[in-house]
Amino acid sequence: MNSCFSKVIREKSQAYLKSYLEKRNFQHLLLSSTEAVEEASESADSEVAADNLSLSFDSKTYLSDYTDKPHKESFKTRLPLPKVKLAGKLIKEKEIKVYFLDSSKSILVCPRGKFTTSWEICNRLGELIGLSPQVQGYFCLWVTESILELALKFNYEPFIVRKHYPETTFRFLRRPIKSSVEPVFVYRRDPFLDKYIEKGITDPCAIKLLYDECRFNVLNKYPISARDVAQLAGLDMQLIFGDWMESTYSEQFLSQRKIFELIPKFIQAKNDEKTWRSLVSEAHKKYQGKNDVLLIQKLYIQYCHQFPFYGCSFIYGRICFDAKYRESKGAINSAFGDFMRVGVNSEGIFIIDHAKNELKLHLGYYEFNWQYSDIDKLLYLEFGDLKYFKTLLIMTPQGELMEGLILSFMEMQLIRNRIARGVKENAPK
Repeated sequence: MNSCFSKVIREKSQAYLKSYLEKRNFQHLLLSSTEAVEEASESADSEVAADNLSLSFDSKTYLSDYTDKPHKESFKTRLPLPKVKLAGKLIKEKEIKVYFLDSSKSILVCPRGKFTTSWEICNRLGELIGLSPQVQGYFCLWVTESILELALKFNYEPFIVRKHYPETTFRFLRRPIKSSVEPVFVYRRDPFLDKYIEKGITDPCAIKLLYDECRFNVLNKYPISARDVAQLAGLDMQLIFGDWMESTYSEQFLSQRKIFELIPKFIQAKNDEKTWRSLVSEAHKKYQGKNDVLLIQKLYIQYCHQFPFYGCSFIYGRICFDAKYRESKGAINSAFGDFMRVGVNSEGIFIIDHAKNELKLHLGYYEFNWQYSDIDKLLYLEFGDLKYFKTLLIMTPQGELMEGLILSFMEMQLIRNRIARGVKENAPK
């Protein structure tokens, strides 16, 4: 396919997908908090059985949580909304803390209290950081913790979500409802933002947000090689220190361990400090003369676009043995295997070893069949040819989230394929 023809497909895909996403208003990922409360209430009597399915975070894992880091900026603002009355009384104002992936945060005062919607908060955040109205819909509010990531629909009310968060974590983590865990709200990229659309974004503030998310994922989530780490660290060095100078890589610099702020923890042990310094230094030299901040951020994002797992939403669970093995052992706990992170995006699914951050398996949407059993919380994946057919079981209470993601991405892929076929049929011969 020639470049001119590819450009036509890309432009039509961008226009169509943008319209498609706007119509759906990004209403994809979460079931409503009311539904979560109802299901948790129905399941409250089965908490003992649920203990066998609970997901726990291994404190020894290399993956860190951004809320543990000191935040360099914090600003407080008030939403420009009128107060509302309920039964003749003014609704009490509430505050919400929203984090960004560059280690900054914002505290928003909400005059409408618990009736404030996710869209109103996102709209205000977009105005504060200078996002143009055309790209504000490409970012949304997430509720996250170490092993749970949920994107809120724009009509959701975060204070209601926060109030019923124990029920939500019981549903998706099987954590006891009585636990007192506060949700963390994060402003970041929408999980269904397509690469075709993202590549056409020119808004500087949107590019900054995308760069921050790329950098966070590189340092914490993406299973990338030492070579890729060095190249991206070289871009970071160019952004922070400007053009390469030998003094930047002096022993004094190395003694302050600055270099390891740019290297993911899971891969630091693969090389000693001297080797990392040499690799990053060589990568840094390639960007000599590129001193525009926006350009460096774009190059960083473009480099990350080559990763098939770019933009993944992650589901957490454990790899299980087959049913016969579990029955022979007589207890479901004996079937537990390694703790895994399952990434889902428009390219397919990715099975990643959570502790080692290693990619174990990548399957495109036409390479596997799946079925989720809500009764035993098992996600069945079948792949391979007829001769060497394989079945993989993932035990996770987050399976319904994964199923919803797969269906949504497959639908978007079908739309893109129809567009490509339509363009090809109408192309001049």
